[in-house]
Amino acid sequence: MSVNPVGSSQSPTLGGRPGETAGARQASFDAALAAFREEAAKSPAERARDEVLKKHSLSEEAYQRLPEQERAAIDREIVEAVRRTIRGPNGQSQARPFPG
Repeated sequence: MSVNPVGSSQSPTLGGRPGETAGARQASFDAALAAFREEAAKSPAERARDEVLKKHSLSEEAYQRLPEQERAAIDREIVEAVRRTIRGPNGQSQARPFPG
């Protein structure tokens, strides 16, 4: 039985894929962390807008190129998605008064 030295690119790790190097795991982790941070920094309205565009398979650039009438229809859908986000699943406002 041979043992790989610690730090070897072939050393086994928990959660790693067979044959995956430490550098590849780190790059994958860094990319996932960056994506998480980017998503977490978005407001609920931005996330709702992104979901509507995704539902219509539109990138930001494709959305900007839409004819005005189509863009207006998408904008109305975005407004409704934001309202649903604010209201929450039971239709009640999620806004909380300031403690005082």
